[in-house]
Amino acid sequence: MINKRRLAIGLKKLEDTNSNIADFKIKITELQPQLKEKNEKIIESLVIVDAETKQANEKERIVSEQEYNLQGIMEETEKIANEAAAELAKATPLVEKAVS
Repeated sequence: MINKRRLAIGLKKLEDTNSNIADFKIKITELQPQLKEKNEKIIESLVIVDAETKQANEKERIVSEQEYNLQGIMEETEKIANEAAAELAKATPLVEKAVS
């Protein structure tokens, strides 16, 4: 009698499980179009992000190159300014002596 009851309970659980599985299969089937659409949108977004990343990397490369060039110009300008200041320092006493 106990075995028959256990079997009945086990059978009921299997039937419930099969019913739940059937429900899940229906839900999964219903969600497939939405999942496919969302997946396509994600792929489109990734393509856009990839393109924008490439653009940003190219701009960063250009800016770095310009920064490097400007650094060289600044160094050259500073060198010329220092040379001019040195020449001015030499010439100032001569001009003051000549004026007085």
